[in-house]
Amino acid sequence: MKELNKNNIEEIFKKIEEYYNINVDKSIIKKYRFFIDKDKIYMFNRNFPDFLDEKHIKNGLYIIKIEKNNRYRFSIEGAQIFGINSIKSIEIKKENIFCRSNESIKLEQNFENGFYIAKDNNDILCSVYIKNNILKDFIPKERKINYIFAKDKPESTCVNK
Repeated sequence: MKELNKNNIEEIFKKIEEYYNINVDKSIIKKYRFFIDKDKIYMFNRNFPDFLDEKHIKNGLYIIKIEKNNRYRFSIEGAQIFGINSIKSIEIKKENIFCRSNESIKLEQNFENGFYIAKDNNDILCSVYIKNNILKDFIPKERKINYIFAKDKPESTCVNK
């Protein structure tokens, strides 16, 4: 576990800006502290005390996961903070993300392979990965709603199990 210095975090944000085609507010670097633990980046208030040990780092706001080939994937909160104006986004109903099991979603429209910000109108949902027009979300099971889709009511989104 280590704190990222200004240059490290600027480099990460530059890559994120290029990949997701967004503008990250640079003042965020001055307002917050960023820590990395293996492949996850956490964000803390600038007043986070130095004397706290590593077990407290995981109480920070998890915002980014570093994937293979140094690709950056946002957590749900990271997507909501940084992905607001991303051009690299996909419109999808939130029920298709949060009410489904771990099924992948076949897309009708063609997308380039890669990470995207999933949106439902103005709601930013999460980061997703699309490969060969199959969408995979990264929502942990414990954050999904315990529902299944109603097969006999296509207009309804999901029903209680």
